[in-house]
Amino acid sequence: MSGEYVSDIPASAEERVLERYESGTPKEVHYFAGDEQVGARLFFEDGSLELESPRRRGLRNGTEYQWDDGGRLRSAMPYVDGLEHGVARQWGPSGDMLGSYEMRAGTGWDLWRGQRDDGSPYLAEARAIVRGKRHGPEWLIDENQQTVHRESRFAAGLEHGILREWNAERRLRTGYPRFFLFDQEVERDAYEQARTVDFELPAYDEQDDFPARRFPSVVAACLNPP
Repeated sequence: MSGEYVSDIPASAEERVLERYESGTPKEVHYFAGDEQVGARLFFEDGSLELESPRRRGLRNGTEYQWDDGGRLRSAMPYVDGLEHGVARQWGPSGDMLGSYEMRAGTGWDLWRGQRDDGSPYLAEARAIVRGKRHGPEWLIDENQQTVHRESRFAAGLEHGILREWNAERRLRTGYPRFFLFDQEVERDAYEQARTVDFELPAYDEQDDFPARRFPSVVAACLNPP
C-alpha cells in the first residue's frame, strides 16, 4: 500500500458487507461507529481496494482514495462536510504524481490529468466548481493543450450555456452547437432571449466554433504542451 494512504475510517469501526461477488468475497462494505456510518469501501474481486470514502453525518469527510485494479493508488481527494477541501492529488500507473489542484469549501477548479503515450502528463479536463457543483465553463482538452474536443457551461450543477463537441479532425460535430437553459435544450432564439436577463450566459460567436481556446490563468498555468 502506498505511503500516501492514511485511512480516515476508524480501525475500530464495525464492518457490514452490503454486496459480494459470486465468489463470496466482499464487493461493497460499509463501516459504522454505533449507528453512524463512518465510511465505505469498494473492493476488487481479489480483495484489493478500489475506493475508500470516509463519512460523517452522512457526508464524505476525510480523504477519499481510489486505486486501479493493479493495486496502484490513483487519486486522493480531501473532503470536509461533503465538499472537497484541500489539495487533491492524482498519480499515474507508475506511481509518479501527475498533478494536483486545490478546493476550498467545494470551490475552485477541478483539474484532471491524462498521460500521453510517452508517459508525460497533460491537462485533460478543467471544470469550475462552486460549493460542490459545476458552475461555469468545463473543457475536455486535447493533448496539444491548445484545442478542446468538448466545451460546456453549467450553473449550480445544471447545463446552462452553449455545448460544443469536435471530432478527431477538430471539426465541429454535426448538430452542434447546442443551447441549454438549466438542463433543458432550447432553440437558439430562446437562448438569445434568455441572455437579455441572464448576463452570465455567453454570447454565441462563430469563431468559438473552432476548437482553439485561451484559458483562464489558473487553468493555463497547469497546461503541459508536448
